[in-house]
Amino acid sequence: NIQGIFSGQLIGGSSGALKIAYPYLFSADSHILRIYDISNPQQPTLVSSLVLPDFVDRFIYLDNFLYAHHRAAYDGISIINVANPAEPSLEGCLPLTSRSYDFALGTYAYVAAIENGIEIVNVQSSTAPVSTDTYVPPRSTESVNEPAFDIWHVAAVENIVYFVARSNEGNNPVSLHLLDSRDPKNPRLLDFQYQLASSFSPTHELMQCGPLLFAAQANETFLFDISTPD
Repeated sequence: NIQGIFSGQLIGGSSGALKIAYPYLFSADSHILRIYDISNPQQPTLVSSLVLPDFVDRFIYLDNFLYAHHRAAYDGISIINVANPAEPSLEGCLPLTSRSYDFALGTYAYVAAIENGIEIVNVQSSTAPVSTDTYVPPRSTESVNEPAFDIWHVAAVENIVYFVARSNEGNNPVSLHLLDSRDPKNPRLLDFQYQLASSFSPTHELMQCGPLLFAAQANETFLFDISTPD
């Protein structure tokens, strides 16, 4: 018997992104971070809020830091210190060089920059994130003005990046690829490709959990063992 305990109306606003690091819930109400104590789920309590540079569509939480991806008027990454949830602080921001759709956190932050590839961001300094390099897809054999594929979703385990790309050739098949970023100045596309769809079909999510990778397509979900990516 599953019952709703509280709704978005009760905790205020509409959530563009959510992340839980129990007992706290981090919610993006447009460009405002709201932090709730959910130790009593029937009475969530607003602990604090913080204005961010723009609309947030995804959070990643790691070691008392919240990494926010912005995808609106301002494409970028923000790093928020939430070690004290009552007083969150915006530590660093990095505007991205092109429009982006998704991001992941491994040894670096990896941003799916659609037709412009994957932007690799060094986030070791929370106050001064810096773009290290960009993996640029090869050019299309059908049009020199387009990349061979657009990158929409990313996941990462340390230096290995998994990404979903839509081909700009033929019937626009959608495939999973791997990128080795151990040398961030020279990211290398690995010899792996798995077709998820024979023609364009939107990928709704790419998610890594331990040695498993999930790719959710419109009508099916794929599961990969990534324990030995090489």
